[in-house]
Formats: sequence, C-alpha cells, structure tokens
Amino acid sequence: MSRPEGTALLAPEGTALTEAPAPLERTVAIAAAVHARASVEARYLMAMQRPRNWLDVAQRLNAAMRRPGVAAVAEYSVPRGDRKIVGPSIRFAEEALRAAGNVYTEVVVVDDTDTHRTMRVTMTDLESNWSIARDVQVAKTLERSTAKEKDTVLGQRLNSEGRLVYIIAATEEELLFKQNSLISRVVRTDGLRLLPSDLKDDALAVAAEVRRDRDAKDPAGNAKVMASKFYALGVTVAELEKHLGKPLTAVQPVDVEMLRALYTGLHDGEFTWDELRERAEETGRPSGVAGLREKLAKKAPEPAAAKPEAPLDSLRGDAP
Repeated sequence: MSRPEGTALLAPEGTALTEAPAPLERTVAIAAAVHARASVEARYLMAMQRPRNWLDVAQRLNAAMRRPGVAAVAEYSVPRGDRKIVGPSIRFAEEALRAAGNVYTEVVVVDDTDTHRTMRVTMTDLESNWSIARDVQVAKTLERSTAKEKDTVLGQRLNSEGRLVYIIAATEEELLFKQNSLISRVVRTDGLRLLPSDLKDDALAVAAEVRRDRDAKDPAGNAKVMASKFYALGVTVAELEKHLGKPLTAVQPVDVEMLRALYTGLHDGEFTWDELRERAEETGRPSGVAGLREKLAKKAPEPAAAKPEAPLDSLRGDAP
C-alpha cells in the first residue's frame, strides 16, 4: 500500500520508530572511503617518522649495484638509426625507488573501451608532497608483419617504411604485458626525477665497473649465459652471431656489454627483435661489431698521395 506524498510516517502507539538500514552499496562505499583515508594518513605518518637521508640512499643503492645480477640489468640500449640510446633501465629505477623509500605509486583505470584502455599513473613523494601524474593509453591491438591463423585480424596498413603490417586484436595476456611495460616506463621516467643526478651517475658507474670486471674474467662464458637469456625471448644463437658479426666463441668484453644492454631493452619491452632486425635491413649495413668496423673504415682518411721524388741531378745542383 503506497503512502501519499508529503505525509509523515507514524509509528503505532507504544512502539519506537527506527531508521531503515542503509543500502549495501552505500555501506561498501563508506567503508572504501574510510579505508582509503586511513591508508593515505598512514603513508604520510610513516614518511614523517622515517625521513630519508640521501647519504643512506646512496649507500643502499651502490650496495645493490655491486650485486652482479642487479648490475647486469642496470642499463638498457635501444637502437635508433646509426646510434644507440643508452640509459638507466626499469630495474635500476626500481632499485633506486626502493632505496629512497617514502614514494607512493598509484595506477587507476580512468577509461576502458573496446579499442583502448587509459590508466592514470601517479607518483608521490610523501616527504615533500610532490606528485606527478600521467595518463597512459594502451591500444587493445598489435601490429605484426605476418598474421597467424589463430590471430584476429582487424585491418592492415602501410607503416612509415611502406611495408604492410596487420592490425591484430591483442589477447588478455598480450594486453597485460603491453600495459605493464608502458606503466613501468612511466615509473622509470618519473621515478628517476626524484633521484639526485649525482647519486644516479655514481650508482651507474658502480654497476659498470662490476660488469667490466666480470666480463674480463670470462667473456665467452658470459656470452653463453646471455645467449641462453636471448633464447628464452625467441632469439637464436645464429641471429645473435649475425648481429655481432662474429661467433660467440670469439666475443670480447665490449661485445658482452652490448648484448647485455640489448637484452635489458628487449626484456623491458623497449623494442622487439623484429624491429631491431628491420632497422638493420633499412640502413643496409651490418649490425654490431661488423657495422662499427665498416663505419670506422668509411670515416678513415684516405692516405695522402706520395709526392714525386725530385731528380737526383737537381739535388746535386747543376751538372758541370
């Protein structure tokens, strides 16, 4: 039986009027808000009670870089035309943020459609209350030069090099890998902005020294270890040797360092091996050490032409 609008709800005489319980959705929302507020307050309280000391941060970070496993992946390398971009890797940024402490990273999905997913990555220094936020958009498609039978082809296009590529719907596993890779890049870029440049440079120098000492002892053995890691990513020994321009049994420490930086960039999703191979084909030059030798040979100045020798009589003066 409906109650006329504007009339009051009266309880029977002798009974108490009780408020109806709040809906379940409202109760959950209130609990979530209280939990979020308590979490934020706890983070800032701990940051105030345990402020960082940059000297302690430097010691912890340098100690981490002295571990061979961490030093091996501290830097990455991305080929860009005739040059290579080398910088601190995602793993280095993670170690730096762990050593610094009092930094909070939050990832929130702000939009999710059939074609893309947008996430907001926010990093906050809890001591200075300095925050930086970036929106990361992840397309739910992949581009490949070939399409397999199981792939869902959505279309095709010509890339900037005029080659035909297929637009394929990404699986949940591929989308998750792509999403995590983009988020990790943002965390690396923004996280390293919190770290003083001198601390970063010193830690990278420590890692480079550890790698040089290790490679100098057994470059061929370390190259075999790197070959196993590349194979796990789908890169064969033959492809590595083609990229280096020499067999793995003849590598030098500088070759192992290049392989290690390439592996870190490949593992972190900075590029794919197909992209690396396509760039080498586009330039039309060998890659790796062979390409470097060819480049140096082209830059080497041509030997100056020998001057014609003067006649012997002219050196002795006029003949009598």
